[in-house]
Amino acid sequence: MVDVPVGAAFGALRLGIQIVSTAQRPLIEIYQRMHNVLGPEQEIGYANSPQGKEKTRFADHYLSFTAVNIGTRRAENVEFRVGDDGLKREHPFSYGELFQTTIPYLAPGQALTLLRLEETELLEYTYTDEPNGLRVGTPGDFKSQRLKLNVAYDGPEEGLGWVTRKWARWRKKPQYRFKYEFDPRSVATAYPPVEVLG
Repeated sequence: MVDVPVGAAFGALRLGIQIVSTAQRPLIEIYQRMHNVLGPEQEIGYANSPQGKEKTRFADHYLSFTAVNIGTRRAENVEFRVGDDGLKREHPFSYGELFQTTIPYLAPGQALTLLRLEETELLEYTYTDEPNGLRVGTPGDFKSQRLKLNVAYDGPEEGLGWVTRKWARWRKKPQYRFKYEFDPRSVATAYPPVEVLG
């Protein structure tokens, strides 16, 4: 029988994730989820509509990325950084302040929403200039550049973890680290079932 901490199992279940972890240390994983959302019904006025207003819902397609500590120990000094050679946004801080700071504590089972990528950010666009002066973009294939995230963190200073943490600190490196990569082409499939709001 595998011993899974209640906190880690509960945090993962909130995301619909089934996990099995026997790691006696912090263990951070990143999960992605495609969202297919229909917003609340709204009344929109149209000049050519006989009724003047029509009811409609706006669709929202996006990807969310969530980090979860599925280990049995808390993670400390957690840092998430965007890689230099992958999928980029125009402004260096546009991924949010979370990627510019150090998170002191991530408990077992704790989930942390990292970022959201809009569907338009996953596609290549070709642009044409219209006679009225507008520049119109036409979506094409999925981008080949990958989103790259660097994750670094320490374990608590207890038990044998105290020795490995001191060794890592002496080397001026984090105790644990890994690289996460997301390829936009991996979601080039049908949308998941619709989530209807309101």
